Amino acid sequence: HQAIVEAYGGIIGYAGEIFHGRASFINHDGLEMFEGLPHPLPVARYHSLICDKIPKNFIITLTLTI
Repeated sequence: HQAIVEAYGGIIGYAGEIFHGRASFINHDGLEMFEGLPHPLPVARYHSLICDKIPKNFIITLTLTI
């Protein structure tokens, strides 16, 4: 998703802390690709990047609990 955000004018930055190999939880909207998945959804982290600026025309469907 970082490449998509950047391609549409968003800004990618560093989370300020290393998260490689850690587990976090995703809070999602339960729709479409998230339908039927646990909420919050445990996920593995493999990088320490964040989207600092989201393009205006994007719809946020999930957030990450660090």
